[in-house]
Amino acid sequence: MNEITKVGKMFHRWQSEHGRGTGYHIPEEMKERAVRLLEDYTPDAVTRELRLGHGTLRNWKLKSERLQRVREKQKPVARAKKPVEFIEVSTPIGVNAAGPTIEWERRDGCRLRLTGCPAMELSNFIDEFLGGGGAI
Repeated sequence: MNEITKVGKMFHRWQSEHGRGTGYHIPEEMKERAVRLLEDYTPDAVTRELRLGHGTLRNWKLKSERLQRVREKQKPVARAKKPVEFIEVSTPIGVNAAGPTIEWERRDGCRLRLTGCPAMELSNFIDEFLGGGGAI
């Protein structure tokens, strides 16, 4: 059974259960299926099979096109993903330098910068930060 026949039977069944004409609101899913038929069939064939007026089918098609344009405008803009983790290390220059500076950045954008601190002694603090477990 081809698609136009399937949709036609669905429309006939719905119309026999709910009535036809003005005031009998056909579900949106059925309207969308009718409009999709226009990709493969002429408007005359669709209106004849579904027992619809040309104006009704044309209005459904226009509404479907407007909704599609709105959906396309509402699509989120693709953004560059942040790296999983970023670590920057800079070494001190000069005799009086405080020590290395280490900076971490989590996926959520929070940063931790340590200057002149021995990172080995702060490993628990760093692990907590990178795990995102605390409010820093």
